[in-house]
Amino acid sequence: MWKPGRRMFSVSCILILLAAAAHNTGFLMLRATGPEDQKVIDAMKGFHNQMAMGMSPSFFDILLAVAFTMTVLMVALGVTGLFLASSPEIPASLLRKIAWLYVVWMAAFTAVGYHYRVPPPFISGIVIEIALIAAVVTAREDNSAAMSAGA
Repeated sequence: MWKPGRRMFSVSCILILLAAAAHNTGFLMLRATGPEDQKVIDAMKGFHNQMAMGMSPSFFDILLAVAFTMTVLMVALGVTGLFLASSPEIPASLLRKIAWLYVVWMAAFTAVGYHYRVPPPFISGIVIEIALIAAVVTAREDNSAAMSAGA
């Protein structure tokens, strides 16, 4: 995981885990800061959507489900990346391809934050994207010792 050629990918995965923790903390601390905010939250909690299996979540429930699902996804991708980076069975060429997939995913994540003008995912996305690009640049295409876990 900390061998040359794997370090930046491992750092990127740790940044993903930190972003997941910050994201989850932000949603756990969600509170109204004034009467206008409380009206919006109350409206979201009061408007229910009929869905399958007899479920009728409020819009607020849906917001939290999407938010916590994103946290779970980010934790899964961060841990998976660290697991793969630490595995001597994963060749350098495959880890580099996985890093490219993470680059594409994080670019889309960052673009969504930019499009909807939400600074936390946009800013954290840029930081993680830079680390992922550095991981791809410092990686080797072949199975040389630079990215092999045995180096």
